[in-house]
Amino acid sequence: AYAVPLPFAVDAVTFAIAAWCVWLIAMPARTAVKLPNGFWQQMREGMAWIYAHKLILRLAIMLGALNMMHMITLTVLVLFSQEILGLGAAGFGILMTAEAAGGVLGGLLAPRIIARIGAGASLKIALAIMPFYYLLIALTSNAYVVAIALFIGMLAALLWNVVTVSLRQREIPDELLGRVNSIYRFFGWGTMPIGALIGGGLVALFELELGRETALRLPFLVSAIGGFGLFVYGLFKLDLR
Repeated sequence: AYAVPLPFAVDAVTFAIAAWCVWLIAMPARTAVKLPNGFWQQMREGMAWIYAHKLILRLAIMLGALNMMHMITLTVLVLFSQEILGLGAAGFGILMTAEAAGGVLGGLLAPRIIARIGAGASLKIALAIMPFYYLLIALTSNAYVVAIALFIGMLAALLWNVVTVSLRQREIPDELLGRVNSIYRFFGWGTMPIGALIGGGLVALFELELGRETALRLPFLVSAIGGFGLFVYGLFKLDLR
């Protein structure tokens, strides 16, 4: 009776601990900056800055596309793991652990990779990895292969995050950081529910025509194609020099 809600309770406790840790962070004293009056005026100022800086705008739009593709696949991953990989609840948890471990390693290795090859090359390597990990999952029925793919994919995602977040922190003026970041997050996270709808919709739409298994593989194939398109776009449009 307690097995199903227990993970949610543990998650709530860890969020509370995280909030407490954030509250303990000592912030340096800053001179108060007079902000424009009104929510909409502040939003317009943030929008004006991000539209005037094309690299940040492109990264925001690309993040939106990446997050949408991630949600297209994440929405059906539990069904994929149950019906194609034959995993139960514990097996699915191990898949998620493998993905999280890739994120931890990516966060640790990212500064060294960036220092060795540069931010621009690091970003393009991350973009190159993402479509292939989706494609690998789409084509396999082996749980170990999927775990490795998720590990590598999250490592690439953290490499992307370290480069782009560091760039934003350097480029955006301190007094505009909150406003510009909120617009950036709107682009980056606003597509996630759309991706969830697309992922579920693809399976529902093509299940009868293609069969259940092929329909469950389709979201990963769609994300692989989209990821390859983003990689090509990034090769020509992202210049971090």
